[in-house]
Amino acid sequence: MEAKNNNDATLIVVDPRFTRTASVADIYAPIRSGTDITFLSGVLLYLIENNKINAEYVKHYTNASLLVRDDFAFDDGLFSGYDAQKRQYDKSSWNYQFDENGYAKRDETLTHPRCVWNLLKQHVSRYTPDVVENICGTPIRTMAMIQL
Repeated sequence: MEAKNNNDATLIVVDPRFTRTASVADIYAPIRSGTDITFLSGVLLYLIENNKINAEYVKHYTNASLLVRDDFAFDDGLFSGYDAQKRQYDKSSWNYQFDENGYAKRDETLTHPRCVWNLLKQHVSRYTPDVVENICGTPIRTMAMIQL
């Protein structure tokens, strides 16, 4: 509230409950319980598609440029390595590619199809405003106000 009052910040509340804070928020985005990752993925899609990220930070201070192993996959809602009979994962494919010195390989251009950045873009591409509204219950017009 201090930032809203003193710095002219926009207060956005994303919550299933209409709380006291939500009642004084500039934007209240109702969301169904348990759908926060879908909501966040929709926000990520918007940020990526509209180049609203700090590219230098993402490139140099996150794992976005690291290359993921070729045998890592995410199909039908399951990550690679799932054993249905044991109901557990073999996580050996969940790693980066390494060079001959044991360091994780990088693509500073973020163009390699197996870099974390491109895998993230591919993953969140399914979370369009319509999908977010259908899963989260957050109206598209409210998402649009948040994304301004």
